[in-house]
Amino acid sequence: MNRIVITLFLAAMVAVLVVACGETAVAPAPIIIEKEIVVEKDVVKEVIVEREVEKKVVQTVVNVKQIITTVAPEEGTTAEEGIYGGRLLITGQASIKTLDPDFSAAYVTAATANQHIFEQLFAWNQKMEPTPGAVQSWNVNGTATKWTLTIREGMKFHDGTDVTADDVIASYERIMASGAGYNAGITKRLLAEDGMQKVGNLTFSIQLTEAFNFLPTGLSIPFRGSVTVKPKRIVDLFPTGKEDMGHDNVIGSGPYRVKDWFVGDRIVLERFPDYNSRSEPASYMAGAKLAFMDELHWLEIPNEETKIAGLKTGEWDFMDSVGLDFVSDLEKTDGVKIGWYKPGHYSNSPMNHAVAPTDNKLVRQAILAAVDAEAIMSSLGPPSTWNLCGQVFICNAVWNSDSSIELYNQANTERAKELLAEAGYNGEPVHIKNPTDYGTITPIGPVLKSQLEAAGINVEMPAQDWAGIISIIMTPNGWNMFTNWNTHRSIFSPAFHSYTSGPGLSSYDSPIMQGLHARFIQETDPVVMQEIVDDMQATMYDELPWVPFGQFYMPSPYRDYVKNFPEIYLGAPNYNNVWIEK
Repeated sequence: MNRIVITLFLAAMVAVLVVACGETAVAPAPIIIEKEIVVEKDVVKEVIVEREVEKKVVQTVVNVKQIITTVAPEEGTTAEEGIYGGRLLITGQASIKTLDPDFSAAYVTAATANQHIFEQLFAWNQKMEPTPGAVQSWNVNGTATKWTLTIREGMKFHDGTDVTADDVIASYERIMASGAGYNAGITKRLLAEDGMQKVGNLTFSIQLTEAFNFLPTGLSIPFRGSVTVKPKRIVDLFPTGKEDMGHDNVIGSGPYRVKDWFVGDRIVLERFPDYNSRSEPASYMAGAKLAFMDELHWLEIPNEETKIAGLKTGEWDFMDSVGLDFVSDLEKTDGVKIGWYKPGHYSNSPMNHAVAPTDNKLVRQAILAAVDAEAIMSSLGPPSTWNLCGQVFICNAVWNSDSSIELYNQANTERAKELLAEAGYNGEPVHIKNPTDYGTITPIGPVLKSQLEAAGINVEMPAQDWAGIISIIMTPNGWNMFTNWNTHRSIFSPAFHSYTSGPGLSSYDSPIMQGLHARFIQETDPVVMQEIVDDMQATMYDELPWVPFGQFYMPSPYRDYVKNFPEIYLGAPNYNNVWIEK
């Protein structure tokens, strides 16, 4: 083997801190590190490109990322960070009906597609800070009304075509047209006429009518409403995001591409050899995304006991989630480790504002009064795995409030009955959608049903799987409540800004909340921002887009030969930079 010294450039990740009086910093000075890289002679002889790279390394500076992406890894070969080869078998939380991230609000779609098949413009790092993804550099004017973004060079789609600004603009316009939440909805409301403009082959600008200090933060959220980059030609076929682009058109620029889709059995992703990774160190969803696995398999196994049995025997490698009551047993199983979603998930039930009787605010307030949140959270698992939390944002996060918190966890049946009488409630059915196949949600339904019935509410809750429920809540009809959880509660949640009220989002449209949100995203004084958050929480408890239950830590068990899986992951499991070592 030959030992060669490489000078490696690592650009430090930049957290976006936007102030009203200036522009964001774009790129810090590179850090220069001397490293030794071992290159086997037989690989260099067989791959001409590698031999040419070695000559460059001896004479000048090369980015090591180019070596990783230039040479196709062989089964069982060890890279600097891990081992290439093999397949990772994953049992998901529920059936995946679509991989179109603009069409579906389902977590299982986002967990599969957003980080592996597609790339977002920005990404969350381990600290939940916005960090460049497809974007290489950006700047904002002093009023935070004009943003100019440049995507990084060398990005390719899975069909071999180059990623350009035209593709990014088309992708951005599609998610705005879809009516989906979070950042895209805000951008749509604030976008000036002809506000999305191509500046160069890799550069585009966004002109807004009002300040939006949190644009990169919103673009980092790894769920529906963020911008995942797609080819313009595909977007042109499905321009609104209100119809599924279909299996054959799922083309992204991420580290994995769709290989096979066996409906009802599994989805298979394979390594994309031309993926152009960032060079910064990996930090959850940000930085380098190395596809060590040859393939990722999402298996559709509806029965949780079957999933657990297969994990224990090593039949598959990873469970996306498991009910909290199974954790104790799995912790005692040789060869099994437990990963946790932190800082916590928000257990709740959205309430449909478009359908009777939950279109009546007094009925919604009665439901809130009837809820014993502690009993509901206890149904999920032991007290060590959850805590009571009625705050708007994630408990113990930057923006927290005690405003109207006395309305949380009332367990006041008599007060609920009084509100129902005031509302003129006459026993109309409240249709609750609660999945039979979702370990971290399923136990909630029976407890919630019992509590509401004790207050005199007529509850209908037929047995239904999560895939079927998703198809129903994507329309404003056919449901009043559905048991749910959110990975995060940010300022971009549709419950707060109501810019994107509509299917699957309680049809909540509040001028009061909208006004508060508009003030928040333009404010820079922390004291005033906290006052706005207090008003937001009071408004939430008055208008009730959802009824809050609490916060829990979702466990994901996996085999101990799965390496480099983050111990803490914020939104969804991320299988980039993960390898198998048996």
